[in-house]
Amino acid sequence: MCSLTAYRIRIPRPLVWIVDAHRSDYNHLLADARAEQLEIHILASSRQLLQDWSVEVPDVCIVNLQLQKLSGFDLIEMIQPFPEGMTVCSLADKYRLEDEIRALSLGVHSYLCKPLEAATFFEFCLCPRVNREVAVQAVTSHSVHLFSVNGSRCSGAP
Repeated sequence: MCSLTAYRIRIPRPLVWIVDAHRSDYNHLLADARAEQLEIHILASSRQLLQDWSVEVPDVCIVNLQLQKLSGFDLIEMIQPFPEGMTVCSLADKYRLEDEIRALSLGVHSYLCKPLEAATFFEFCLCPRVNREVAVQAVTSHSVHLFSVNGSRCSGAP
């Protein structure tokens, strides 16, 4: 007889930091229902990021290139090398080819421009984080299977 035990594993929501003094530019993202799947912090300055960095590191960090006092480029250089598994994106108030080239040369995952569309934002923040979902682990005497919340198998599951 095969015994089956199910465990619920609570995994923290992905931590997302947006470094930008213009909080109102993100109201549409915070109002989106998908925002409940994330822990979103909007940091008003590079100084705030550097203070918080000493305590914890986000899963996703989006840095506006046009920050006051310290440029977003300088901030990105200061937080290098990026911790393994962290997604770093640059964000521009207005598209400029030379900014895109410079940002990508610094190793950011992507160069984004305002207005930041909800679909793009949630793709960066949620899709690469499948393994952070609440999972159900079914343990039998012969195998272990990991299932995501919707019942499909997570990548790497047998």
